[in-house]
Amino acid sequence: MRAGIIITGLAVAAAAAAPTVLTVAERVTRRAAVRPRDGGRANGAGLPRTGIDAVISAVIARAKGGGTVAESFQEQGGERFASTQVTTARVSTVLRRRMTDDETDSDAERTARHLAAACRLSEGLGCEVTGCLEAVADDYRRHRRAVDLKRRSFAMPKATIRLLSALPVVTVMLGELMGARPVAFLLGTPQGILCLAAGGLWYAVGMAWTRRLLAGFDDAGGDGADGDDDASIALAMLRAALGTGAPIPRALDAVGEALGAGADEPSPPGGIPAGLRMAGRALSRGATWHEAWVMAESSCAGTVPARARAREPPRRDGGTEPARGTAIALIGECLAEAWRHGASPTGRLELAIDRHDRDALAAIEQAAARLSVRLLAPTGLCFLPSFILIGVVPAIVSFIM
Repeated sequence: MRAGIIITGLAVAAAAAAPTVLTVAERVTRRAAVRPRDGGRANGAGLPRTGIDAVISAVIARAKGGGTVAESFQEQGGERFASTQVTTARVSTVLRRRMTDDETDSDAERTARHLAAACRLSEGLGCEVTGCLEAVADDYRRHRRAVDLKRRSFAMPKATIRLLSALPVVTVMLGELMGARPVAFLLGTPQGILCLAAGGLWYAVGMAWTRRLLAGFDDAGGDGADGDDDASIALAMLRAALGTGAPIPRALDAVGEALGAGADEPSPPGGIPAGLRMAGRALSRGATWHEAWVMAESSCAGTVPARARAREPPRRDGGTEPARGTAIALIGECLAEAWRHGASPTGRLELAIDRHDRDALAAIEQAAARLSVRLLAPTGLCFLPSFILIGVVPAIVSFIM
């Protein structure tokens, strides 16, 4: 009996400590990945992890003080660049060295891409870089709010799954403490081995099921099929570009070029950057507003329609209308009044950014609510039978025997 208690106690301790061990190992691995190999100060060793937001703020402050963005990133990263060009790879290296433990490599990569795009936009339009960088800073703060909400929404389902995963072992331990000897039944009798095998099978199915549900929740509020991850930063950069006095076609083309590929990365087909470039260049060539955004929608999807198709009049059935509700259509709606009537587009762009932020947060909350409901299925169909077969049946049989 005492040996059974020790075995089950060790099993419970291992089950309870496994999530903590995995979390610590993940953090250690991530720190090792971003830590300089030679340990020298010239390569960024010993730099405080102030966070990505603090790095962006420091770069903006240095730029407002008369310094260059490249010099500021060199100071933040603790090493000099081979050239003055601000690329995604260089900025990503700096951000990884300075990010905090709750920030991920994907956060650093995403923000580095946006910061490099902000520098390209400033060079393309000849405008102040600080306004473009501030657009990236605001977008990153919105992104962090969504990440924090997802983490909080994820906490309760994750705790529930941990409890369910440890419940059979805890029940066996309690049975041993009460003198029922369920371990002897499970390992020493054919019926017990059958219960253990069936319960283990249900347990494995339940864990796989819950992992799949959690993976689906992790994708909530992420990139959409039409590149919604670029929608927020595209709106913010358009607001910054139009605020400098750039005409709409020029601003669309410049933002599309900036968000597209730089010199250090290949150009992906389709997406919001391609749609913005198509709309800006079509308007510059004299296309109507409707024609430009029909072509932009198709370019965003990765196909370019024939110009004759774009010249067809709008139809109610959507035959040549841009698909409503997509990110590229939202951008077109924000700029339509400014193009047709000369109104300022900044107000509509700010409202669109706020709406996009609210929609992303609402999508996370709705996904968390759906996850809580869907967890009832593996609980009742998998974990409950496993709990009965491994925990309840051995205890009852042992008491009877």
